[in-house]
Amino acid sequence: MLVIEEPETSIHAGAVGAVVDLIRHATRATQVVVTTHSPEVLDADWIEGRHLRIVEWEGGATGIARPSQATGQALREGIMGAGS
Repeated sequence: MLVIEEPETSIHAGAVGAVVDLIRHATRATQVVVTTHSPEVLDADWIEGRHLRIVEWEGGATGIARPSQATGQALREGIMGAGS
């Protein structure tokens, strides 16, 4: 497993696409977990709703969930990107 926290931090904005390509390449050989708030990372054309998890801190506990059905449908239909 490869875990990358905010891969867009401290790199030139123009290099984000190359980093996302490297992440996609890594997924061929291992499970990759990426944490990010970056629309540039989330809007990669190969990222689908099934790849996403939403992490929230609520009431002193961390919760992890899949996007809602409505969000998943909007992503599949191209109404919005994951970075939205």
